[in-house]
Amino acid sequence: MHSLKHLHIISPPSQVEYVFPDGWEFCTSLSTLDLRHNRLQLLDGRTLRQLPSLTVLRLDDNRVSHVEPGGAAFDGAPKLEELNLDGNQVGGDDEC
Repeated sequence: MHSLKHLHIISPPSQVEYVFPDGWEFCTSLSTLDLRHNRLQLLDGRTLRQLPSLTVLRLDDNRVSHVEPGGAAFDGAPKLEELNLDGNQVGGDDEC
């Protein structure tokens, strides 16, 4: 799994509700993570921990209503270049 670069877990039938932070321990080469059309609700500083190579994160059409303020949700992915949160419930700038 250390060499895995692209991971796509797209519904149906996937209904991912939570991402376990320690689940990325063996995916340090992952550059694309596509979790479109799932049931994720929260992005915090633990969600993307241990993803130093991640450049693309697709979270379109989930149920994300909260992203940890100040960019802390993305601290574990310092190379992140593309983020898609279309179709979620994230509010105004005070929430991101």
